[in-house]
Amino acid sequence: PSPMTDEQDMLFEEDGEDFMEDEFGSPLMGMADNVMSDIMSTQVGPQTPREHIQAFAAAITWEEPFVKCLLAFHVAVVLLAISLSRNG
Repeated sequence: PSPMTDEQDMLFEEDGEDFMEDEFGSPLMGMADNVMSDIMSTQVGPQTPREHIQAFAAAITWEEPFVKCLLAFHVAVVLLAISLSRNG
């Protein structure tokens, strides 16, 4: 005698799988999609171009070595291009 209800019996299959998969591949994916859409519907993002730039600047970790090297590289390329255009 199984202590499971009829609903639980439908979820468990005899061949050893723990649950039946839905069209998303997992029964939890549908719930995760609903939760994410609920979270995203209540959040307000940047509205103006200035707010977009401020949000971008706030999202960057400016102290990271890769970011510092990338900025230094771009500054060096721009300065090299300016100096070569004046000489040539």
